[in-house]
Amino acid sequence: SYREHYDIVQDQKSNEEFIKENVTESLDASTVLVNWCVMIIMGLVLIIVYVTYLRDRNSEWCLYSSIGFSSSEIYFAVIRELVFTFVFSFVSGIVLTAASMFILDRFLLRANGMLAEWYQPETFTRITAAYILLFGILQIPVVYGIHRIRTIDAIDDDMYL
Repeated sequence: SYREHYDIVQDQKSNEEFIKENVTESLDASTVLVNWCVMIIMGLVLIIVYVTYLRDRNSEWCLYSSIGFSSSEIYFAVIRELVFTFVFSFVSGIVLTAASMFILDRFLLRANGMLAEWYQPETFTRITAAYILLFGILQIPVVYGIHRIRTIDAIDDDMYL
């Protein structure tokens, strides 16, 4: 046909549609999959490390119980430590991410004529929800460990077989 020999005209709108269809949408599914895998693996590693840490603290809790601390006082002491750790890691993550974004934006993206989207509310919401979920999940080994506290004699018992 005679139309085969015409030149193709491209404008900004057609290029934006091309990028959206062939780049952005094709990367969305793989990005979501990678995000979920990273969150699950990191969550499992965090839970394993925390449970191991709590097992090491059991003799300390038995000692506290023997000198008169109630289970609720011990529980809230552990929760204060956990809240401090979570807040510190959240703030550190924000600072490190902002520094990384600044360096990448300044020296990589802008140098190649690209713009970075610094704040993504849906990503921030997802990360905050993951923190809340992990905080809730980490309550389970804490409560279990608190219920296993007896007295100082429990230190000699083999409690985790």
